[in-house]
Amino acid sequence: MADISDCRSREEVKAAIREAYGDQISAAVLGNWSGQLWRFLEVMQVGDLVVMPLKKTSDSVAIGYVEGPYFYDADQPAGMRHSRPIRWVRPVVAKSELGSDLLASLGSLLTVCELSRRNIAARLAQVAEGHDDPGAQMQDYDPLPANVGELVDVAPRSMTVRELLDLWGFRRRTARIVEEVTDDLAELGLLAVPSIAAGWIDSLVEVIPVPGQTGEASESASAVSEAVDVAEATAEAVIGGAVHYSVSTMDTALCEVMSARPDDLLAVAVTNMALKDYSQIAVVDADDRLIGAVSWESIALAWMSGSPKVVRDAMRSAPSAAPEDELLQQAEVIYQHGFVLVRTHRGEVQGIITSADLSRRFGNDHRPIVLLDEIERRLSSRIMGYCTTDDLKDNGVHVPLYGATLGTYVTALSKAPLWSKLMWQGLAQGEFHEQLERVRVIRNQLMHFSPDPITADDIEVLEKTARVLRLVTSDRQPS
Repeated sequence: MADISDCRSREEVKAAIREAYGDQISAAVLGNWSGQLWRFLEVMQVGDLVVMPLKKTSDSVAIGYVEGPYFYDADQPAGMRHSRPIRWVRPVVAKSELGSDLLASLGSLLTVCELSRRNIAARLAQVAEGHDDPGAQMQDYDPLPANVGELVDVAPRSMTVRELLDLWGFRRRTARIVEEVTDDLAELGLLAVPSIAAGWIDSLVEVIPVPGQTGEASESASAVSEAVDVAEATAEAVIGGAVHYSVSTMDTALCEVMSARPDDLLAVAVTNMALKDYSQIAVVDADDRLIGAVSWESIALAWMSGSPKVVRDAMRSAPSAAPEDELLQQAEVIYQHGFVLVRTHRGEVQGIITSADLSRRFGNDHRPIVLLDEIERRLSSRIMGYCTTDDLKDNGVHVPLYGATLGTYVTALSKAPLWSKLMWQGLAQGEFHEQLERVRVIRNQLMHFSPDPITADDIEVLEKTARVLRLVTSDRQPS
């Protein structure tokens, strides 16, 4: 990096980093580095306390005070050119003089960060003067960080999406909020896994250091690289407008589900269903993997055809979905069967979504979901039937890692070469694309975890769009 003395904002620091490194670094790393450099340049003030773990004597730290502003010395070796003058009042302090909680904080994931939890600044000031570490007071052990900055001090840390949003004062998620939280976490060198855009608002995420951002040891061993990649891709999709509203965003996608084995007595299962007011239960094998379901309807049919004794006699196939599956694609299944069981990749039941859950989530009228599902299916059939993925990419249409979305199709309709391939001579491209853009906005608003009901005007837009698509598309792919 060159001299950053003239940078007047973190955005200017970002630009300087991008100029130096180009596309060699990811957006997350850019956020991390720019945050650290900006703190080093501007946030650190004369008189601030500095504590630095010593690398060559791993059992010691150095404590001092900032004495002057940032300066750049091109004559120094690489890695030593960006400097702040420090008055080291205690150049070597044995770690044994510090409390274990303070030592844990000094193992922060970032080289340049502020530590404020558990009264650390005042305690280090005491140590700087040669006194013993007074330790933390009981009230300092707040189970949750009090502000965004403290996340650095406590990571890795599990908390609910709601608890994390509360640090910003947010109560719900939108694309703008997901972007702001994700960017702020990246500046601190952090990532929420799974993404805050995935799952129910009270589901748990782990705030971890983003792997590979610094040369220091990563403490994110609890998060596999695949989960990190998925979390980054999910956040990117929401920020980019390609909303992937998954099954996991329903609160009951992760809940206790009553189950029975095939050879259990049916009378016991029926009694438990009646006592707990359940409409259906899962049937699982000896390894707790889903093999079917029992409902009041299947029980009635079993009695009509014989004298069922065990659960197997009344069992039927069970509709199921994975947590990452698209919710819209499951909506019709849920309304047809009354439920869908949510299973893990190993086939274990982890939750259930019923038609009542969808009605509670989206209101009594599920018409918008059905219309959006139909619009997306018909667009997908037409566009992907007449255009290849390479056609889309060659015309500047971004296709997300998990596949094309409504946003992908709407963008495709704006491209003249792709529009001509669809052979919709009776439609005006500009007007129809504008209408689909309205549909995309409605879908994003509906899918962005908003408790507000959809308006009658929005439903009318969806109905008119679906009506036009019925006229110009069919369920058959072109030969």
